Amino acid sequence: MLQHTVKNVRVDQDVCLAHYICVAEAPLVFEEREGQWTVQVLESADSQVLGQSTEALFLAAVMCPVSAIKLTLEAGEVVDGESEIVKAYLKLGHKA
Repeated sequence: MLQHTVKNVRVDQDVCLAHYICVAEAPLVFEEREGQWTVQVLESADSQVLGQSTEALFLAAVMCPVSAIKLTLEAGEVVDGESEIVKAYLKLGHKA
């Protein structure tokens, strides 16, 4: 089984259309802020939360209709929902 750990999350504010699918998939990481037109990463989403939320973050990235979620993995790769790493991870018996 593939093992990956997410170390950083970024939402491309120029691309995000605030569908809030990511908020539903990973509520410990993403939030909707009143008056904002994009999704925000919670300040409390530290490396421990991100590491424990890898599967939810991969799902959120895949489900984002505009690929606005960028995940930095432990090895330094930056991936999004179109990444083969994410697709392979989810295909190998994970939730999606």
